[in-house]
Amino acid sequence: MTCVQHAQASKRQLTKAQQQQQRRESVEFTDQLLLLRHGERLDHVDRAWRTTSLLPETDPPLSAAGRRQALETGLMFFQKRKHGKVRQRALGMISLLLISPFHRCVETALIVNIVGFDGKLAMFVDPLLSEWHSTKLFSRPPRLGGRYIFTTDAITFRPHWETLCASLGTFFRSAGGATGDGIDEAMTTRWLSVLEARCAQKPSFLVWTSALMQQSLRRNVCSKGGGAMHRIVGGTSGDLTGINYPENTTHMLRRVGEAIQVRFDATVGEAAGVPICVREAEVQEAKHLPRRFVHRSVMGSAITMACEESAMLLPPARIMMVTHAEAVALAVKHCCPRYHSLDSRVSVPYCSLTSLSRVNDYYRALDDEAPGARRPRKESERSWSVTMAGSTDHLQTPIFLHYS
Repeated sequence: MTCVQHAQASKRQLTKAQQQQQRRESVEFTDQLLLLRHGERLDHVDRAWRTTSLLPETDPPLSAAGRRQALETGLMFFQKRKHGKVRQRALGMISLLLISPFHRCVETALIVNIVGFDGKLAMFVDPLLSEWHSTKLFSRPPRLGGRYIFTTDAITFRPHWETLCASLGTFFRSAGGATGDGIDEAMTTRWLSVLEARCAQKPSFLVWTSALMQQSLRRNVCSKGGGAMHRIVGGTSGDLTGINYPENTTHMLRRVGEAIQVRFDATVGEAAGVPICVREAEVQEAKHLPRRFVHRSVMGSAITMACEESAMLLPPARIMMVTHAEAVALAVKHCCPRYHSLDSRVSVPYCSLTSLSRVNDYYRALDDEAPGARRPRKESERSWSVTMAGSTDHLQTPIFLHYS
């Protein structure tokens, strides 16, 4: 018997169950949570920054170095997309940006989105990702440069576009000055075109957060407006963060964990409500799956009940949270407490990337065995794992530590 004949005979001997198992294992569905800290903040390098800014003192913008760090982060994603290492569409995966409402996070996210993804990633604001409201950082409740807009159907956030358009326009025009960065005139022209389109529209970003945080935001604007609920219906805006002040680390850990559960836990997320545009993206991405994979609800109530243990809110998702150092550290603690306990001093430099991943079984194969025959999922299969922590390998701009 030749080698080819032996291989063919061995293949025929595989049982149907083994063939099904091989087909399932050939396709891997995973969630990816990217945690990106904002770039260097201006007040850390220029104490007189308020004399030339329209932003409140509790919400500083990025420094010149911070914008450069965000640009280098975007360039890293651009290069990976260019070489096919980060696919816009991968096995039904949806991609989006979640942002802290603080100006430096919005600015960082805009630069990364424009440079790395041509501005095409959906952007949502979540107050749960806000800066730590500690007395160590703020002497009073912080105010934002942007404002929340309230309607009967939704809450949106309008950033301080006047500041963003002025600073980013100047920045992109001079972005190609450094040598060896691979930035050409065509790239800066494209970035400016995307930015100018945004500045012309001055859009408000949809707020996607927990039901409790939505209530907190509405209460804040009611108290600020004298308790008139009709003012909210009419579109009253507020620059308060919605986070209780003062806040200790236990409270912050709880809200950061809530921010993660809203996107990945069906029980919490469905109560908060998934934006329609995200559901529409889910439907579109599912069309590119192999035909044997379907949404669990299509396979009948029995399989749906068997999948409840996974509590997956969305199909495989790549979500990048642009937030603050303390929020990144506590997100790791929430998702991977064992990893965090190895070293409580989690390092989160400016524009550093931390990546977490886990198995996602939102989709099922039509040739799966009966639900009752499925083995129980191991704890390790339901848990997050750290694949990258505080990485600055993509940065060329030096990060300086400032001590007061």
